[in-house]
Amino acid sequence: MTSAPQSWARARRLDADRMADGVHSRTGVRLTVEGPCPGGQVGAAWCRVSQGWPRSAPWHAHSLR
Repeated sequence: MTSAPQSWARARRLDADRMADGVHSRTGVRLTVEGPCPGGQVGAAWCRVSQGWPRSAPWHAHSLR
């Protein structure tokens, strides 16, 4: 079974500050971006939620526009 190779569009890299602003505008939860997580292809960032708990924020293509 053979098939034609897929031509996938390249995902945009994470813009962590823009993502944090989008989360805040949609949910009211404020994230403070602390920096990028190591590895990966399009990015993830360490963020701190308004209550002070650290969280990772992975980027998924089309998750926030």
